[in-house]
Amino acid sequence: MSKTTKDRTAIYAIRGYFYQFDFSILEILNADSNHSVTIEGIEDIDIESSDERIAIQCKYYETKDYNPSEIKKAIQNMVEHFSKHKGEKLAYRIYAHFKNNPTSPILPADVCSLKAKFLTIRHRTGETTELHENLKLGDEDLALFLTKLKVDISAISLEKQKENVIQAIKQQFSNSTDNEAEFYYSNALKEVRLLAIQKDVKERTITKEEFISRVDNKEALFDEWYLAQLNEEKYFKVMKSRYFPSVLNISPSVRLFLLDIGESTSIDKVKTIIIEIVNKYCNIKEQQPTPFSPYIYLHNISEDKLADIKNVVWNDGFKFVDGYGFKGANFDLDTLAMQSSFSNQIRLKFINELTEIENLLNREEKKRKHIFQFYQTAPFYENDEHENNKIRINKVTDIKKIIVGGS
Repeated sequence: MSKTTKDRTAIYAIRGYFYQFDFSILEILNADSNHSVTIEGIEDIDIESSDERIAIQCKYYETKDYNPSEIKKAIQNMVEHFSKHKGEKLAYRIYAHFKNNPTSPILPADVCSLKAKFLTIRHRTGETTELHENLKLGDEDLALFLTKLKVDISAISLEKQKENVIQAIKQQFSNSTDNEAEFYYSNALKEVRLLAIQKDVKERTITKEEFISRVDNKEALFDEWYLAQLNEEKYFKVMKSRYFPSVLNISPSVRLFLLDIGESTSIDKVKTIIIEIVNKYCNIKEQQPTPFSPYIYLHNISEDKLADIKNVVWNDGFKFVDGYGFKGANFDLDTLAMQSSFSNQIRLKFINELTEIENLLNREEKKRKHIFQFYQTAPFYENDEHENNKIRINKVTDIKKIIVGGS
């Protein structure tokens, strides 16, 4: 198998996972309040009420035409389960999407077709095994099974299903915008994945009310799988709209930009990002009644590189403070927090260490504070007392695209 073929196979597999996750989210959101939902129970997802339990197998074959063999194993597994639970209130569903469906598909429409096309196993040796006979199931048993089975091989596409999920989220969280719905969706995706990996089936079971409670958080700590399926352009747009909207008058709040830079990032790239932040979030014009400028902390870089960055920023005409009034001076919080003004032309304030932030926030206690933390692997600063926006990036240049937009 060539690398290209392997890559495509991996992409299709990932899309299949998304299809199942989205289907699970949709089923939970559409469930009645008294229903419980189990992820990876009897089947991919089980929905249980006081009346019955529905076990649902979800398949996504966007590159394949329908063939009975594609759902044969799923039906066999369901028949095996049925043979042990004939007296229980159970129903089985197969929900599958195919590239194309035949006009007259072969389905388990009656006992004869069920036995011939789905329960007869043909081995390479030429021998056959009748699964229903091994399970000691007669025609009456199989007829009962068919009353409990529903097969849908015309399921909607991944893209259409995602639209339905977003619409269901917007209905559940009334008055939520498109961008807010994406935040809820990311949380829902994370919760379904977390449920799926629990070892105890009880831990994989949740009610609609519990699920909604866990999802009801618009913090921008996006799920890894959500980021993988969202194109960069849309992600940047969602982040910018929520945290850095284009407005005529920017409020004079205390803004801290914590940037996960890394030692390998070029100084020019870092300088460009800093200048963009300053240009947008600094106002020291003479007519500005309350001048303001941003705080910037650069994470994962050495002291030498930080010094080099400060030099190029200063040489470009951007006056700043960093808590040190002169060479050899001790750190002074008042110097770092000095009020920017038209007269002193302080356009930004460098935070040297994460440990400086807490005291700085306490000193600015009477002002509104916004922390914008751009991280590449994991958040590196925790603060529950102030607005701490955690924004995932894949590379340093994403910061500029999120804050100011553009390419």
